[in-house]
Amino acid sequence: MKWINSVKISALYFILILFATIFLSGCYIVQKYQKNVPFVFKNNINLHAGQASKEEQATIKSKLNTQIDDSAKVNIKDKFFVFHYITRPPAFDTNAVVQSVSNMNLSLKNQGFYNPQITYSFDTVSAKKNQERVTVDYNVEAGKRTLIDTLAYIFDRPELEQMAVSTKKESLLQPNTPVTKSGISQETNRLVTLFKNNGYYKFTADEIRVTGDTSIAALTSVSEDPFEQLRLLAEANEKRNKPTIRLAFQLNKLPDSSNLQKYYVNNIYVLPDYTSGEKYTDSSLQERIFKNFTAKYHQKLFKFSLLRRNLSLKKGVVFRQDDYFKTINDYYKLGVWESPNIDILEQKDTNLLDMVVKLVPLKKYAFEGNIEMSYSANNATSNLTSAASGNLLGLSANLSVTNRNVA
Repeated sequence: MKWINSVKISALYFILILFATIFLSGCYIVQKYQKNVPFVFKNNINLHAGQASKEEQATIKSKLNTQIDDSAKVNIKDKFFVFHYITRPPAFDTNAVVQSVSNMNLSLKNQGFYNPQITYSFDTVSAKKNQERVTVDYNVEAGKRTLIDTLAYIFDRPELEQMAVSTKKESLLQPNTPVTKSGISQETNRLVTLFKNNGYYKFTADEIRVTGDTSIAALTSVSEDPFEQLRLLAEANEKRNKPTIRLAFQLNKLPDSSNLQKYYVNNIYVLPDYTSGEKYTDSSLQERIFKNFTAKYHQKLFKFSLLRRNLSLKKGVVFRQDDYFKTINDYYKLGVWESPNIDILEQKDTNLLDMVVKLVPLKKYAFEGNIEMSYSANNATSNLTSAASGNLLGLSANLSVTNRNVA
């Protein structure tokens, strides 16, 4: 019987604790606010994006929260999962709210919602201690998300167009997926990297322009058949309910045609003991010619096989950006050179590139030392036996020598 009463009391305590936690979880403590001046206490975003899934809506809402202007943003710090502290809340300003709406509008368009409708309202509550708390509600009607109908690459250069079309599956832009600003930007960067890895060393994002066509063909067609006209109108209404866009990546008409020229790697010069300001043509440098590169050095500090194994650039082949960066990274990972760099020299009136690999050696030996001190106080209640009583103080010293050029 006593055991049953104990269980009842424990259950009652649990209910009371749970009720107190729920009640206190809504406890907001405002600090360092301007008295009798309305300040932003809370921002609510009510999002309506019917086509988006719950996960997508959560992502969209999170992005919209980041678009709230700093002058209208409330910073909340939680303690013990129960108390919420708001320090120095911003004074309420409708200009900041209007700017927030503008930011949200642009963010939604960048995510494929091209006709959003955003309104706002606010409510002021007079709380204790001269607080004028303002809650701002943003009502966001995202509208229909524009999807990609088709994706085309229309380049004047057959080789560029063939490369883009053959790698189309690697693009984030696919039919029936939302068209977003970040997606277009990533696809542009993908194409630039693709072309740079196939010899187009000077190709940049400026060479590419993106066009979109959202026109509804049904509205521009003329038919004398009334039944055909009804069919076309029904098609137009369907397009309005499911807006789509035809995207095309094209080449810009730029004056410098060399940007669309294919380049090849010519001579490769490796300077393993390079010093700042030095030129690879200096007559004081010794020279050793190999099949793929020429070593230019003051004295032989490193094995030539080490230079050869980590050189991804190949003489006589098309320039590849990946090989360029891999060579830099591989030399850096060896830990014997600091900040390896490669100069690219264009040979006048040709499509040939000379590579000058500049390697600045680190000091051969590195010394490092440290001293550690530890303190321990014996516990009289310890079950462990100790040979001596009292406090213990210990010192340890470490000294290390590194040879960056072993073997």
